[in-house]
Amino acid sequence: MYNILTNNNMLILSILVSTLFYSCNADTTTLKEWEITILDHTTSSSPNRADLNSDGIDDIILGAGADEWQPCTYGVLAINGKNGYILWSAQANNQLVGSPTLKDINKDGVKDVLIGGRSAELMLIDGKSGELLWRFYNKKGKFASREDTLYNFFNGQWVEDQNGDEFDDIIICNGGDAVLPAGVKNRPPGKLFLLSGKDGKILQQILMPDREETYFSPVILGAYPNQKILFGSGGESRKGHLYSIALSDFKKGMVENYTVIDSSQLKGFIAPPIIADMNNDSIADVIINTSEGKTSVYDGNNFQKIWEVTCPDTETYSQPAIGHFTGDDDFLDIFVQYAKGIYPHYNSTVLYLIDGKTGKVIKELNEERFSYVSPLVVDADADGKDEVIWSMVTDTLINDKNVSRFVLKQFDFSNEKVNNLYSKTYCANFASTPHLSLIDKQGNAEIIYITSPAVTSYFPGTTSFQKPKMEMTIHKKQLKFSPNATIKWGNYMGKDMRSHY
Repeated sequence: MYNILTNNNMLILSILVSTLFYSCNADTTTLKEWEITILDHTTSSSPNRADLNSDGIDDIILGAGADEWQPCTYGVLAINGKNGYILWSAQANNQLVGSPTLKDINKDGVKDVLIGGRSAELMLIDGKSGELLWRFYNKKGKFASREDTLYNFFNGQWVEDQNGDEFDDIIICNGGDAVLPAGVKNRPPGKLFLLSGKDGKILQQILMPDREETYFSPVILGAYPNQKILFGSGGESRKGHLYSIALSDFKKGMVENYTVIDSSQLKGFIAPPIIADMNNDSIADVIINTSEGKTSVYDGNNFQKIWEVTCPDTETYSQPAIGHFTGDDDFLDIFVQYAKGIYPHYNSTVLYLIDGKTGKVIKELNEERFSYVSPLVVDADADGKDEVIWSMVTDTLINDKNVSRFVLKQFDFSNEKVNNLYSKTYCANFASTPHLSLIDKQGNAEIIYITSPAVTSYFPGTTSFQKPKMEMTIHKKQLKFSPNATIKWGNYMGKDMRSHY
């Protein structure tokens, strides 16, 4: 089915492909698979899912943007999970590079959408109607937020009500001046905020303790009321630290009570940590990728280092995969991607499979290209060993010319297999992590992923090349797993985007 939609003079080409129809009415048709292409927009946001229209089928929410520093019609998109039609959209003043964090803040039975991006864009949107509940920054002007020392908002965390207004509140970082080119040493310090979930007002804020920039999405460790905030500083070319501070101390302004978990004199901490029990002591530990090509595990009880692995001459900006991948023990293992080179000049990718008990690298794989995309984890065949699904970019030869190709791969370590689940030429996905979910007890699963046109498979900025056409295609595809399959990590930052395994 081909469908042409027009909205605010913006043409959307929606290509809906189905093998099963329950109705001929476009508004009620349920499709197994569909695609929707949005013209003049692209995305670095990872999709999330929730049933926004109460039809029993999860819908898809993601951020997007037009050219950098330009307003866009489709800053946030909510797409009907049944058929790919747009439920609602929200305008934005710049690219929304964050991913949707969902919570029913207005108590209407439908989850609402918190999402951030460039130019201090941070908004809370009614999930049912698409109505803007609040916007953090309202000043007009292309670089107005820079003048107020506000930069990029990343992914936030909902925490219990901190100011007694009966609304849950938000922990989030702001930083990273996107106007400054890589290598500029004098960069503005990032901030950690506590914001009111009711109206977005600032309840508390601190600068990064080392006065470095930040691109970090904070993570909460522990249970209320003894929660700790994990947050990081630094960038691609700036030193940084991984910090912990008690939420209660931060709320009171006792900012000197932070703890340094890890430090780097070369590059910063950008990818958020994962919280998982790695040493089987029933206490959640901290797994962190450092931009300098290092993966470390810290004991959640005292932040003592359990083990560390370094991949020489590489960098990494994505989360690792955590699961039972190898061996006969009950310890979780790690699969991680490292980019060979120095930002933004990457020429290949190194993949390490790490024994979670010992920190020993037991398998090394090599791929052609690099992306920021983080992995998904599923026990697809219900054999007790997990597989990794990863969105990657490669080359293929067409008419004697190298052409970029998007590939969705599945790594099965116990059977030593690598399968291509889906692929598409002349396109790529450099930053948007797919979303995987089981839809019934027969092992049928859906995966949502995004592709955009690409004229080269190299990471953007690596070479001078023709600018690709600006558009993005959101795909819903079906996968068939064992009826007893379990999804261990189905989307960026895991369940509820709390980064807890």
